[in-house]
Amino acid sequence: MFRCVPLVFAVVLPFASVACRTGAVAPGATNAASGAPGLKIVERGETGPITAIAARGSVLYAGTSRGLRRWDVASDEYETLGAPSGVTAVGVDDAGQAWVATEGGVGRFVRAKAAAGQAASETFEPLGGLANISTIAPIAGGGACAGGGDGLFRWDGTSWAPVGELRGVTSIDLDRDGRTAWVGTRALGFYQAEGD
Repeated sequence: MFRCVPLVFAVVLPFASVACRTGAVAPGATNAASGAPGLKIVERGETGPITAIAARGSVLYAGTSRGLRRWDVASDEYETLGAPSGVTAVGVDDAGQAWVATEGGVGRFVRAKAAAGQAASETFEPLGGLANISTIAPIAGGGACAGGGDGLFRWDGTSWAPVGELRGVTSIDLDRDGRTAWVGTRALGFYQAEGD
């Protein structure tokens, strides 16, 4: 169970001076002019607009209006997964499972073990009951927190439970142990939610 504590302070991030101009750099080239040495612009085919992105190790998940794309950067394998269209948020847990919020609700990809000589498959498992979700953060050891216009919620293994009375949640980040959630909201500012 989390309890929400409002925090009052300002944070200034030093990102204003960094710019990434995709038209100025050829795919695969280093963008030294952007102020970010070593930044590479890599083109990965026609995906449409990217609405959410999450990475774990060498695997990158990109949410689009057409569903979820998975790219293993190390092997350069790229596939479209069977998520419903309209991905609004994606997060990846320690087991490498993608948690996905879509226009139709929230779910996760469960990886089936591969038979000898075959590749593992991932199946979308709907975890209903939530809509209007704009951010999702998996919790170490299992579960996830999800937030959006209707508030902050935590998956308890069987259902989504509300956390506090926040509305308009825009972002969530969890400490490594999953006991503290940092929550940004549209109108109410920045909160710290502490778990048991």
